[in-house]
Amino acid sequence: MLSSDELSAMRTVLTASLPESGTISRLTLTNNGMGGGTPSWAAVGTAVCRVSPQGQRSPDGAIVAGRIGEVASWIITFPNGTDVGAADRVATGGRAFEVAGLRAPLSW
Repeated sequence: MLSSDELSAMRTVLTASLPESGTISRLTLTNNGMGGGTPSWAAVGTAVCRVSPQGQRSPDGAIVAGRIGEVASWIITFPNGTDVGAADRVATGGRAFEVAGLRAPLSW
């Protein structure tokens, strides 16, 4: 088992390896006065991160909003304890990513 000092040292090394800063946004509904809500994305925080491609893009494309589009998977690494949900968006480096899932059990 790792000691608390070893775990802390590992977290420090990981955080130092995160070269980017990302803004995390969450979908919110604002009352529209007619019994419904207007969806909007609200920034809920920022954190250092690293964006890495995962696998290859589909050569055939995929149907996105009724059109053939290119879909790629990315892994975004954050420090332990960062508040990111499976339906959030992350913006970094002029790009925006939809969070499709979390791998939190693999974190330190």
